[in-house]
Amino acid sequence: MQVKMSVICLFCVMFFACGNRLPGKNVCKNPSFENIGNNSRIHDWDTSAWVDTKEARLFSASEEALEGEHSGLIMNKVENHCYYIQTIDVKENAKYEITVFAKTKNVGTDRKGATLDVANVLSAVGDLRGDTDWTKIGMYLETRKGIHSIQIMLALGYFGSLNTGTVWFDQVQVKELEQFSENYPKSIIQVQDDFSKISQEANVNQTVADKVKETLDLFSIVSSLIIFLGTLLYLVFYVHKDRPLPEINTSDNINIQPDSSEAADKVQNETTENQEPIE
Repeated sequence: MQVKMSVICLFCVMFFACGNRLPGKNVCKNPSFENIGNNSRIHDWDTSAWVDTKEARLFSASEEALEGEHSGLIMNKVENHCYYIQTIDVKENAKYEITVFAKTKNVGTDRKGATLDVANVLSAVGDLRGDTDWTKIGMYLETRKGIHSIQIMLALGYFGSLNTGTVWFDQVQVKELEQFSENYPKSIIQVQDDFSKISQEANVNQTVADKVKETLDLFSIVSSLIIFLGTLLYLVFYVHKDRPLPEINTSDNINIQPDSSEAADKVQNETTENQEPIE
């Protein structure tokens, strides 16, 4: 009896532990922004802003909802980049569909608008600007070995593209899939050598991070070349130019010729010594 109870308890623990990671189940916490606390603070969602003051931004639960009673509101009172962010546990080597409904009002049309993004992937989708009704935006994400969590971001404005206006987010879904379809853009997040390496399958060939790395590599090569040429020019035009010429001691080059009579006697003696006797 005790063995059976232990097996049943173990099964229940495994079921509840894995329940949130079953294929097709929404693993996002508080996806419809219904769980709120004091001062309309939304549970399970953190917030961040480039200009993080009450005069510049507003995060709040709103009664402007697609379904249920609440949604997540972001109001950029000045040009800003504000977003909700949530860390979600995922499986490695798995495929996910991430979607959200968004509605905008008075969002600037010349900067990045309302977007859905995954932190460190640089693959924001949606970009709703102006006044829009509830619109579904989404993306596919594929994890590689070593990835156990992701951070999804619901934003108004973007890095280097600050914007104003209001956006409502509702009905967030993060679901594991067996296969991708062609509905949304696809990104891949992977870990290699203890650092996150990103590769995107989109219309661009390289991510911003790749372009920055190439620029830094080119700058390093050019800097090294400039230093080498500068050192070479210094050696050629300055070191040799300023180096003093060695002094010439004229006394060392005077060739004193011996007296002609003494030289003749010396030659005669050497000739006599070298002659062999005649037998």
